[in-house]
Amino acid sequence: SAAAAARMRLIEDIFAASTKPYVGMDPGKKPPEMSIYLSILKHGGLHKEEGGSWRLVVPDTNHDICRVRPALEHIQLMLDRSGTKRLKVSDIFLELRQRPFGIRDGLSPILLAVFAVVNEQHVAFYENGIFMREMLGLDLMRLVKVPDAFEIQYCEMGGVRSELFERLLKVLELNETVSNKVDVLDVVRPLCI
Repeated sequence: SAAAAARMRLIEDIFAASTKPYVGMDPGKKPPEMSIYLSILKHGGLHKEEGGSWRLVVPDTNHDICRVRPALEHIQLMLDRSGTKRLKVSDIFLELRQRPFGIRDGLSPILLAVFAVVNEQHVAFYENGIFMREMLGLDLMRLVKVPDAFEIQYCEMGGVRSELFERLLKVLELNETVSNKVDVLDVVRPLCI
């Protein structure tokens, strides 16, 4: 139970503080989640500093020490195959458990959290069919305990749709996006507030 609690705190930190060193943990202290962070995120090249800022990344093939890149690519492939349909989180975990990945249940939620943060402009979560504006502590706990109740959808757009959402951002006086490209979730999340 101590390891499960540490994993939950780390997943919360991944969603809340991925732009901070040690995902917001104090490096002077050594909570149990620090060892998970150091062995998977830091050593695995998933959390790194680039240009003075920290961010989560999919490690390139040459620096994938923990060999998590194929699993992250497979999550992307599953979402690409589903098109605009939602995909059950439990199905993602099930596929990651199978060959050739063989990922244990404890690691799958961490990898899904990394994938979601790396692709935050494109990933939407649903719980029992209801859109979730953001993933918070209790939401993450439920996702780990009852992944069947959660779905994930990959929302990428271009062309005329992109122009429409750029106009919506301006008309609704919503904040500009971090990237130069506007995505559907850039409009939907602020509207939920």
